[in-house]
Parts: sequence; structure tokens; C-alpha cells
Amino acid sequence: DPNRGDNANFYRFALFYVELWIIIITVTILMSAVVLTIVRTEMKSAKYSMRKLSLSRQVFIQSVSYVSIFYLSWTFPTTLRILQTIGTPVPYAIFLCAVIFTPLQGFFNSLVYLKKEGFPFLMPSLDRLARTTVLKRTVEKGESQHGTSSMGGDDGEQKAEVEGFENA
Repeated sequence: DPNRGDNANFYRFALFYVELWIIIITVTILMSAVVLTIVRTEMKSAKYSMRKLSLSRQVFIQSVSYVSIFYLSWTFPTTLRILQTIGTPVPYAIFLCAVIFTPLQGFFNSLVYLKKEGFPFLMPSLDRLARTTVLKRTVEKGESQHGTSSMGGDDGEQKAEVEGFENA
């Protein structure tokens, strides 16, 4: 059939690149919503904590890192295909960046993940930070409302338990 493949570029864009960029934009919007929700929650709870927006800053940095990797990985191949489709000569630098950054997306994502999980001296684990803060607030709130420990036992025991939990 002489017309076979005439619409290949259209299908490539419609079935791959359009969907890809819809997903990337959706991820950008969702990550922004997550960060905004955490900032609002942390601002509301700031009166109960000495910590000022450190959790939201960590989430912001991690979210921006993941989304930036998406853009870095897929901008060059998309530009390459658009230039090829309209018949413009593609600069060698775009080819080079496309073949370097697209396969490295998973590697870059793992670096962002390891920065959060594997290097606690650079950025403490968000889960551990959240658990410690919630436990401290619960203990402090119980003591201030009741004048004693809300978990029972004497105050020395409770403080030892909290310190043991923080060091775990």
C-alpha cells in the first residue's frame, strides 16, 4: 500500500507526546497542590510547634526535583521530534541531550529518593520527623491539659520513652 505510514507522525504525537505532556503537566499541578496543602497545614499548626516550615520546605524541594527531572528528560526528545516533523535540521546538541537525559530519568529520580532516604545527614527522613513531632505535641498537649502525663505512669518514665523514641 503506497499510503502506508503517511500518518505516522500524527499518530506519534497523538498517542505518545500529547499524552506524555498531559501527564507531565498533571504531575506538576498535583505536586503543587501537595506542597500547598502541606504549607497551609504547617502554617495552621505553627502555633503548636517551634519548627517553622521545615517539612514543607523539604517536600517543596523534593517535588520540584522530581518535576524538574520530568521536564529535563522529555523536553529534548519532544523538541527533536517537532523539528524532524516540520523538516527543520536538528542541531547535534539536541540529539545529544535527548540520548543522554531520557535514559537517565530513573537514575536522577533515584538520586532524589536517596537524598531523602539514604543520606539522613543531608535531609532527615520526612516520616521520622513527622512521627517525632506528632509524639512531642501529643505529650505536651496531654501534660498541659491534665497537669500530668496523658499516657499514665510518672513523668520521668514518659520523658524517657519520648527520648528513646526520638533516638530510634
